[in-house]
Amino acid sequence: MSSSLLQKLQGLRLVTRRALPGPRYGDLRSPRPGLSLEFADFREYHPGDDERRIDWHVAARTDELYVRVYEGEENIRCEILIDRSASMASPEPGKFAYAKALAAALGFVALQSGHHVQFAGFSDQLAYPVPALAGRRNVADLLASVGACTAEGGTNMEQVLARRVHEQPAPALTFVVSDLYDTEGFHAGLKLLRGSGREVVVIHVLTRAELAPPQEGAFEWRDVETGAELEVTLDPATLALYDAALRDWLASIRSICARLAVRYVLAVSDEPLDHLLLLTLRKEGVLR
Repeated sequence: MSSSLLQKLQGLRLVTRRALPGPRYGDLRSPRPGLSLEFADFREYHPGDDERRIDWHVAARTDELYVRVYEGEENIRCEILIDRSASMASPEPGKFAYAKALAAALGFVALQSGHHVQFAGFSDQLAYPVPALAGRRNVADLLASVGACTAEGGTNMEQVLARRVHEQPAPALTFVVSDLYDTEGFHAGLKLLRGSGREVVVIHVLTRAELAPPQEGAFEWRDVETGAELEVTLDPATLALYDAALRDWLASIRSICARLAVRYVLAVSDEPLDHLLLLTLRKEGVLR
């Protein structure tokens, strides 16, 4: 992570939709009852937000729903879980590198605010788990742990997230960064995370080529996780079917997240990271 990006991240804070009490007070923007909170800003209403925070005066003027955001002083446990399965390193290493850079940036934002951060990579097992870190003095340790994470193996998100909930049952703000190719396991695992009282943010990382295959022709595709091979000819009709299936898949993932009141963000691996952090995640109310 470049020094210029670190400078841009100075002053950013995590935002939660509800209270997630941690081991001590820090600097989180969160509506925790009982604290002396000051109004900070408005943001767009998202499904799952506390309806009591909707400002109906603003709604009457704009015909749009906005919720009030408050300044608070709460410390939380922040989990950053990134997919390290083989599919994250394919079709190009940029997807996994992007996920790691994002994890490092989110961890930096949390640490500079005094929160406790736990990082882990997952495939069909949890790996590279880092003990809880807190404070800016531990930024280097976090960056080293994220940097050491490699991509290999298959994916079993239900098993991995179930283990995470069992080992760490306490509420947390949990980031799941993945290409989500294990959609069934993702759905089951996400329900377990939400059932444990976690607030979850899913960041779905895909490459530009996965969203829009760039060329036509005959190819032999190999699943890097299972080894299964498939010969396919990409022509306009096949590409149209691919596009329709992709849109249905993305819609199903968004629907899963909406039903479980989980914030969902689609990130493309060639998108500048500062754009994702400073614009998209702020617009979605994840950072402020």
